[in-house]
Amino acid sequence: MLLELPDAPDEAFLAGFGDAAVVVIAPWGLRGPWAGAGRPNSELTIQAESGSLSLRGLPNRHNDEILGQELGLDENRLAELTRAAVIGTVPAGLA
Repeated sequence: MLLELPDAPDEAFLAGFGDAAVVVIAPWGLRGPWAGAGRPNSELTIQAESGSLSLRGLPNRHNDEILGQELGLDENRLAELTRAAVIGTVPAGLA
């Protein structure tokens, strides 16, 4: 059985499946500090927490086009944020 849940289920819920093989997909896992904590999540927050967003683009600068796609920004909003130096800057330590 495959379960995709918004948060980690309690052990009693899983025990209700008896001897069945159960695979659970939960954003913060089944155990650990954030499992079952009700922590908000989305694809973007999980990528950010894992460090995945820092792997986009060239090693010495952000790839704003990919960042814009991930954040759902159109070209005009992306250009506006770049002009305001909100994005498009060199990450600290790489300058």
